Amino acid sequence: MQSLAPLPGNAVYNVSNVLHYNPKNSTLPGKRASRLEYCINIILLYLLSGAILSHLTDESNPDVKSSAGGLVQMLWYVSYGVFVLLITKVLPRFTRILRRNKLILVLAALTTVSMFWSQVPDVSARRVLSFMMCLIYSFYLALRFNKGQLLVMFYHLAILILVSSLLSILFMPAYGIAQGVHEGSWRGVYFHKNGLGRISSISCVSTYFYIRSIRTRKWLPYVVLLGMVLLVVQSDSATSLVILFILYCLYRLLRWTTAKFDQKRLAITILSFAVIVVLLPISFYYIELLFSAIGRDTSFTGRIPLWLLAFEYIGKAPLLGYGYSAFWMPEVLENSLWLRTEWNPQQAHNGFIDVMLQLGLVGLSLFLVILYKAWKLNYRSIRQDPTEYNYWGIILVGFTILFSLTETFLLKHNNIYWVIFLTMSIDNSLAKKRPALYKSAS
Repeated sequence: MQSLAPLPGNAVYNVSNVLHYNPKNSTLPGKRASRLEYCINIILLYLLSGAILSHLTDESNPDVKSSAGGLVQMLWYVSYGVFVLLITKVLPRFTRILRRNKLILVLAALTTVSMFWSQVPDVSARRVLSFMMCLIYSFYLALRFNKGQLLVMFYHLAILILVSSLLSILFMPAYGIAQGVHEGSWRGVYFHKNGLGRISSISCVSTYFYIRSIRTRKWLPYVVLLGMVLLVVQSDSATSLVILFILYCLYRLLRWTTAKFDQKRLAITILSFAVIVVLLPISFYYIELLFSAIGRDTSFTGRIPLWLLAFEYIGKAPLLGYGYSAFWMPEVLENSLWLRTEWNPQQAHNGFIDVMLQLGLVGLSLFLVILYKAWKLNYRSIRQDPTEYNYWGIILVGFTILFSLTETFLLKHNNIYWVIFLTMSIDNSLAKKRPALYKSAS
């Protein structure tokens, strides 16, 4: 996603133009985005996050027909219609930037043609439609809003998630608080506690950067940030807590690398590296103690045995995989992988492994190149313009990498995290005019 233009001379950012949504201050050419359009996008992102709808579907097989499932499908079809209407607002620029995003289009084409070798072609066909609609919506977000405006949008989305989750926990505990194995863990308006932990962590990141960007003394953003931290902690999602800490360290490291490098920084860097070298072997020696401290085991809650089994199946279809979103269908697995595990996993709990299961090494190679280009694009943005919303963009790419190590949302249809990654990966440098986001310092 394109960063904002660097400032000429003694100009300074007019933050209100960048971070406070106002249709009159839109920095994009063409018709201005209305407040209605802005609110529609917040609702769409809320649905893509899995809020409420996940309670109405069978997580093991979302394609199972039921009265509630039919309502969910109808809502998605309405959302797809809205996606198509929204992309028409940026259609001329959309067609111009396609050539700068060829790899994303090639990945989309590979996902589509995988229907022909899919184990469950009818399911793959339906989910490819959802995948393509989310791709269209990602292009729309990247073209219609700059990063500053998207940051404000995600802050308002965080408020909606916080309020609805707390209401669910307080007044509908049967839905808002997990029962059974994870009894007592908060899940809010999401199906699983990890769903709440994951969306709360990315909301923490967005709210944190929003606060740093506007430098406000108003109390509401700080309350939202504390509320999101509370949701992460009460969801009992150790992965979300650990990744939040790593993302903060990554942010400070990026700040460090983009600052002026002097002898003091060099000395601290060498000292930090020495400390890591000393602590790393010690951490391996006490690894079981470290994992037990956060309530986990060295198998990553059964993930490592699952990954080893998944690689066996990858070896049977290494190049092109088993087809988009087809491998984990119950009718395919009930007599094979599920019989070899103590539970019935619905995903590999690793995004990169799941990409190989769906599209093979060809699909994984394509995605890794897209991931590298996304990191390069966003890193160039912070080098040229080290503002908080540009740092937010690259941290979201880091979020994708880290969460993909233990969860699956790469290539996922109807999924906010995949939409976020695509939005931050799209190079729209040919689509926008230079934004008028600065004013004279005088």
